[in-house]
Amino acid sequence: MEPTPTERASKSNDEIESPEVNRNTANRDKHKTQQQQQQRVNPINVHQKESGPVLHSATAVMRHQTVEHPFVRPASRPEPKAKEEIDIGLNGWKVPEQLKNVPPHYPLAPGHCTIFVPHTESEVVASRIWKCLRDQSIYSVFDAAEAVVLCTTLGLVEFVVSLFAGRGDYSHGVIVEVRRRTGCSLAFFRARCAVTLSAEGKQVTEEAVTACSQKLELLDMQMSEEEDAEICNEALDDITTLMDKERQDGQLLGVESLANLTDGIKSGSYVAKFSSVTLLKDRCKNEQFVRYVTEFLGKPLPMDSDCDAHHLRTMRHWILIVLANVVSSAGEQDLGLVHGDNQAVFEQLSQCGVLLVAELKTAKERPHGAYNAARALSSLIKTWPSVDVRSKIYNDDLEIANYIGIRCHARLERESNDIMKSLYSEGQ
Repeated sequence: MEPTPTERASKSNDEIESPEVNRNTANRDKHKTQQQQQQRVNPINVHQKESGPVLHSATAVMRHQTVEHPFVRPASRPEPKAKEEIDIGLNGWKVPEQLKNVPPHYPLAPGHCTIFVPHTESEVVASRIWKCLRDQSIYSVFDAAEAVVLCTTLGLVEFVVSLFAGRGDYSHGVIVEVRRRTGCSLAFFRARCAVTLSAEGKQVTEEAVTACSQKLELLDMQMSEEEDAEICNEALDDITTLMDKERQDGQLLGVESLANLTDGIKSGSYVAKFSSVTLLKDRCKNEQFVRYVTEFLGKPLPMDSDCDAHHLRTMRHWILIVLANVVSSAGEQDLGLVHGDNQAVFEQLSQCGVLLVAELKTAKERPHGAYNAARALSSLIKTWPSVDVRSKIYNDDLEIANYIGIRCHARLERESNDIMKSLYSEGQ
């Protein structure tokens, strides 16, 4: 007998045999079963009153309790990788006997930036290039497996030297590619010419390099010392204005201009001498120079790779060049060119000597900086007798810098040798 509407209304949903209700009931039962299994795996005190939302409580349980499943291996945290040591070529450039071919769809550098060295093994070509980079005092980071070396000149020109194996009829030789990344194009072409000449087994001479790239020579202009002094003062005023700016490109342009102005080869001996003495004795310009030395040499270099860290490293490099130029272009006997307190100059240079010795200790990480520091220290010992830097130099640091120079930086070797000879002669 079919139930009446009243009887159907009085029945619960579990007693109504409709497909939709049965489906909901099955899902609810399945959910209860899963909850019971979860409670067996992670027992939770149900009598403990929760003080927060359900999601927060569940997250806390998952954070503090570890579920041991028989079929799941517990995850372990990966150990941090050790920092790989940079190969600066202390033991040469060891490349594979069989080099890699040029990758497909990879355009080699055009013109004379790519050469082919026939009938020569890869180890011979690599050895020639390594010796050239050392003789040219080009800081290099070698990748033996990939046969690639990243190079940086003293003028911060960056380029890459890559070695490839030839194919087919050219399988008997080595392809050498020199590709510029950043820096002055003229300076790069001179470095490129030296690398390609050495790769071919030719002698690298000034005449050969000049034949590859035009050499810039200083015009012989007949000017009086008064005119030179006026030009120096105007140039220093413009440089000081640039260095006062907060923009990084303005600061970099100012310190690069100051490096050129204090370089006797680029600006002439008297201009470099007068500008160096003015920088040391003129109160306004000296304050700016001391502030830059303190800001960029007195702080440790950051390990980051952002724009500010790159700017700090670049400014530090150029400040070291300026400081080396100043004490090399002018000596203690030239301080009479500009009015001022000589004793204050001696005290400032003595304080700079501490920073220079600290930079000399980083010869392995920064050979260019160690070279400029050694050049400044050598000039202070020879032409600034009132500045005491001899007692600040330690033999161990000097010997390590000399060893780095012997292996991969010829100019650092020369300057460190000069310092050791000066200290040795005084010791006798």
